[in-house]
Amino acid sequence: MAKKSDTLSVRLGVSEEAYPQLYDFLNETARTAKMDDYYARRMRLVIEEAVGNIIGYSGASEMTLVAALSGNRVAIDITDDGLPFDPTAFPEPDMSVPADERAEGGLGIFYMRQMSDRLAYRRDGDKNILTVMLSFEDEE
Repeated sequence: MAKKSDTLSVRLGVSEEAYPQLYDFLNETARTAKMDDYYARRMRLVIEEAVGNIIGYSGASEMTLVAALSGNRVAIDITDDGLPFDPTAFPEPDMSVPADERAEGGLGIFYMRQMSDRLAYRRDGDKNILTVMLSFEDEE
């Protein structure tokens, strides 16, 4: 189990070239937390979606990720200097409507909500801060 004081961080550029460094950070987070593969994959999908949205839409010049590990929980703060955007305020897509008739956008945020315990957003000065909270099982 991760100790309460375990914290990992990485600063990334806002481009496709950031993905290898992002994956290294997420793999190290999973290893340090002793997270099993199922939960490590869920964490990677949620964070990759959030980072992809920053790269694709925010206009940010940099982002920082900080993972705080405590027991079988991880909270990952993703901070960027892009345009204000609160993904927690984005409406959920109407899944009863066929995909080809649904309004475009929002499906990635929907999956982020489904695969995490909680998403929280705040704007601090000129920074977006998205906190993704996940519970997980240890490796056996």
